[in-house]
Amino acid sequence: VWRCRVLKDAGGNLTLAFPQSQVVGVTRKKVPPSPRKEKKAAAGGFRGVVLWGKHPLEGARVRAVQLTGRSLLPGILEAPPRLDHAVETRTDRRGRFTFRDLPPGKYKIWIQPKGRKDWIRRIRMVPDVRVLEGKMVEMKPFRVRVVLGD
Repeated sequence: VWRCRVLKDAGGNLTLAFPQSQVVGVTRKKVPPSPRKEKKAAAGGFRGVVLWGKHPLEGARVRAVQLTGRSLLPGILEAPPRLDHAVETRTDRRGRFTFRDLPPGKYKIWIQPKGRKDWIRRIRMVPDVRVLEGKMVEMKPFRVRVVLGD
């Protein structure tokens, strides 16, 4: 059994050193640099308001679902979205809601009025909002225009 130490010089060359300080060999191969970590995209967010007619919808659940499906024929045939990232919050007394720390991308908004089991969304599966890297996006008001029964 041979025991040796591996020494690296300033140029990145490796040397094998045996106990009697006898140099056996030198390689010309440089040690590769350590892999760099990929920079994560800065999180973004958006805020908006939910209105019932002209009045704020208080206490409604708001769900933001990130759309990651691909368009098969843009504007005509869309692939079903993958629900990779979904988060929820509630509206305040003024109907306002805010989502923070979201990955950049396209999001669809779903609304569930207080005391209801049904979720409401816009009919087309196009994004309601696009979250931008490091930005807070202000949405246009989300107007609920369906009849809410008892």
